Amino acid sequence: MAPPDPASVTTIRGASILNRAEIPMHRRGPPIGPNTSIKLVESIFQLVKRFSNLPAHLHAAEAITVENVRNSWFPMMAQLRIQFPDAFNENQVTITGHEHPIFQTLRDIWPERSQFDIQDRTIIIEFIIRSATEIGGRRTIRRNAARTTVINASMVNDNGERQPRPLDFDSIDDRENACRAYLFNKYSGHLHTLDNFYKNSTRAPTLPPIPDEMPESEQKRKMREPTEEPNSKKQKMTEESEDEELPEDETCQICYSKRRTHAFIHAIQPSSAHFICCESCANQCNYATSGCPLCRLPVVAVTKII
Repeated sequence: MAPPDPASVTTIRGASILNRAEIPMHRRGPPIGPNTSIKLVESIFQLVKRFSNLPAHLHAAEAITVENVRNSWFPMMAQLRIQFPDAFNENQVTITGHEHPIFQTLRDIWPERSQFDIQDRTIIIEFIIRSATEIGGRRTIRRNAARTTVINASMVNDNGERQPRPLDFDSIDDRENACRAYLFNKYSGHLHTLDNFYKNSTRAPTLPPIPDEMPESEQKRKMREPTEEPNSKKQKMTEESEDEELPEDETCQICYSKRRTHAFIHAIQPSSAHFICCESCANQCNYATSGCPLCRLPVVAVTKII
């Protein structure tokens, strides 16, 4: 059998390499346009919904368009310029030195930057791509992204202890209202569907009354109701604690005289905690340097267990 022609072998190898180089381009799919569907991480989605007038019932799991994200950029920058004029120098914005949630989100997106030009198209494209979890139905992978954490390294108190990042209660309320509106619309729609069904049926209706408006949160209603004076509550608790003898599994493991009320939350294992002491012992314990009194693991916070 005659050996193959070297020229033909070279041609075949060159064609295979060329095809192999073109395959990733085919995998990329169609180019990204204004109407391309996109899904965002939760924190970015709340900002986009706020500044691009999206419906309140939308959630981060639902897809929006690239145009929605792009249209939210300049209103967001304009709001920041009004609130923090010292962070802007013409079109340059400095994202370090402020603890506002929007600045923290921008630092999570660009951990390698301290400032950028808000008019730069490259920055806007990076904002869209780095914020996305899915573009055009394809999952994305964030590279060089800062790891999100509830501990902010720049927030350090006088003793050098790191402090938890403050919660943005406005965004939490917005989220709650959006969720409640979404559930209310879904629930009312189902009730109206059942109502129409029973109107055209001989079966006895078993429908609960359809509310005219979205019901109020039970927790917020209780917070507005008049309650007992804090001092009287404390007196009752102290009287009860003095009168009754506490079982061993409810006694503080440090002073052995009061009821356990506080737990040490571990930093390495956020889902674990040791519920071991009373309030006074928790206040006296220097957990930032000594760790958990029981296991000596680093502690991220001490919380009261109700």
